[in-house]
Amino acid sequence: MLLRVLKNALSGARRGGRTYAWSYTVTGVIWRIAPAEPGLLVGEARDLEAKTASFFCLDSRTGAPLWEEVVLPGGWWVGIEAICGDVLYAHGFARADLPAHRGITALDLRTGRTLWSSPESEFAGVRPDALLAVRWTALRRELLEIDPRTGAVRNAQPWDDETGELLRRHDDRSCRPEVLLPAPLGKDAPSGRVRDHLRRHWRLEVAESAGWIAHETCDVVIVHEPAAGGEDARMNAVLAVLESRTGELLYRTVLASGLHRPLADACFVWDGMLYFVRERSSCVAYNLSSPT
Repeated sequence: MLLRVLKNALSGARRGGRTYAWSYTVTGVIWRIAPAEPGLLVGEARDLEAKTASFFCLDSRTGAPLWEEVVLPGGWWVGIEAICGDVLYAHGFARADLPAHRGITALDLRTGRTLWSSPESEFAGVRPDALLAVRWTALRRELLEIDPRTGAVRNAQPWDDETGELLRRHDDRSCRPEVLLPAPLGKDAPSGRVRDHLRRHWRLEVAESAGWIAHETCDVVIVHEPAAGGEDARMNAVLAVLESRTGELLYRTVLASGLHRPLADACFVWDGMLYFVRERSSCVAYNLSSPT
C-alpha cells in the first residue's frame, strides 16, 4: 500500500493562537489510530480494493513517520491487538469467515521490525513485563506467560478456574496512555455552557448524543448535521474546537460525510493534542495548548 505523508501540511496556520499541527494521509483508509508511549501514534491502514492491511507509526508531536507500510502475513486478516511498552501486538483470525482472533505477531514499536510470531496462540492480556496468551494442545488448554521481546514462554500452566479468575482480575491500564474521549453532552452546567455557545454563535441545536471533550480552555464538540441535499437522512460529522469562556470558534472540520449513523470514537485528546481521522484517510493532529 502506498502511503504518502503531508508533513506539517498546515504548520503555522493559527486559529485563536493555536496551531493545526500536522496531517498524515494514506491512499486507502485508516481503520484505527492508537496512542503509544512514549509520544508515538500507531495506525492501521487498509486498501479496500487490494484487500491488504498495513501498519504505521508516527511521532505524535510532528507527524513524522518512524516506519510505515509494514505488511504482515495474513494480508487483510490482521489487526492491532494491543500496545504495551515498546511492543505492538497484532492479531490474526482463526478463519477468514470467523471473527475470532487467532495468532500473535509482536513488532518493535520503534522500527516496525517483527520480533516474534506465534500463529496458534490467542491473546489473553498484557502487562509491561509479559504477554498473556492461551494455547491449545491436543490434551489441554494452557495459559502462557511470554517474554514481550523474545517470544520465549516463561511459564505455562493448565487452564482451570484459577487461571480464569486471574484473567478476569487482570488490569492492563498500566499499558494504556491516559487519554480524554468524547462523552455525551449532559444537563449539567458545563454542558449547558457548550449548548449556549452553539445556539448563540451558530444557531445550532445539539442532540443529547453529541460528543464533547473539555480540555483546559477549550471545548471539543462533535455534532452531526444533515448532509446537503440529503433526502435519505444522511448526515455529516463535524468537529469544532471552541474557546470555553467566549465560545469563539477556533477550528472546524468535517470528519466524515454522507453517514447513515452517528460517528463513534471520533477523536481523543492526549498530552494537549487533539487527534482524529478525517474523511477516513487522513490522521490529523491539532494543538489544544495555548502558545507560550
